[in-house]
Amino acid sequence: MRRYSVCRGRLRPTRAGFGHIVLRIALSLIAVLVPVWWCIAAPILPKSTLLPDDVLSLAGLTGVRIEVEQLPRVLEEQDITIEMIEDEMRRALKGANITVVDDTEGPKLAIMLGAATDQRVPDAMGLNIRVNLYQMVTVERLNRRLYVPTFTTVLVGLEDNDNVSEAVAGGVNWAISKFLRAVQSAAVESPAGAE
Repeated sequence: MRRYSVCRGRLRPTRAGFGHIVLRIALSLIAVLVPVWWCIAAPILPKSTLLPDDVLSLAGLTGVRIEVEQLPRVLEEQDITIEMIEDEMRRALKGANITVVDDTEGPKLAIMLGAATDQRVPDAMGLNIRVNLYQMVTVERLNRRLYVPTFTTVLVGLEDNDNVSEAVAGGVNWAISKFLRAVQSAAVESPAGAE
């Protein structure tokens, strides 16, 4: 096969020398072997995912105190109780090997449920479920330790009045599950855990 190169503005025939053939073979091998190597080595290469600080603050979490804030009257009228929500939280935390403790200085997992009705939509109720993990942190600017939420997740929805109890149970489960997935992500990213 004849090859042409441009030299001083004119096409001139060239021959592929032995060096060119070796170079082409080497580049072809590299083009094939690099993806193959990457596929083989990918499972053992370190993952460099950068989790947000709020998720990283959950690394090493093994125990929490739980708190359910006062329920709105409209939810109490639907036979939803603080004890029901606490039981669901304890069950989920136990399944994730997180101990429920009474330590008032340690991390606190708090859940707040809000509900709103509107006369213009009498068959529906707006729900707001907020889960916060409070921890003691140091604010360097103030040179003080403060007990503040370091992780928050929120679920907002609109539900038929007939399904409010199921929606609250499902929403609490979803919010706690999201918190537990974040704890799991932090454990993977920082396997040594936090002090």
